[in-house]
Amino acid sequence: MTDVANIMRKIKKFEFSFEIGGFRLESCKIYSQDRFVIIQKMDVPGLITDTNRVEVSDLDWQTFWNKIDLLGVWDWEKEYFDQDVMDGVQWELMIDKKGRQRRRIFGSNKFPKNFEALTNLINEISKMNDEILIFSDE
Repeated sequence: MTDVANIMRKIKKFEFSFEIGGFRLESCKIYSQDRFVIIQKMDVPGLITDTNRVEVSDLDWQTFWNKIDLLGVWDWEKEYFDQDVMDGVQWELMIDKKGRQRRRIFGSNKFPKNFEALTNLINEISKMNDEILIFSDE
């Protein structure tokens, strides 16, 4: 058995979910389901307009989790809110290596350091080709 397969067996139980959208913006939810990433796009009232499913290899999942670690996502604050903006963009990230680490992080019009790198990573794992809205780290 390869090293990658052994590592994936150790973290086989994991969960990942990312949602982003906002006032009068198309929303997107991307989440893990077994060996797949499910991508759901929703229109303004929240109705699902498109759903795609992408198979992800064990090596790609291992790379994803390694990059999550390198980005320091486990150390992000629980909430990021800009109280001065009424509408705008809301987002939520949930990452869970069951039995090891779990984080649920929310934001509204404010983003942690490396947020753009996170959206790039999510584009990569979901094969979205930069379709997720990109925001500045500043």
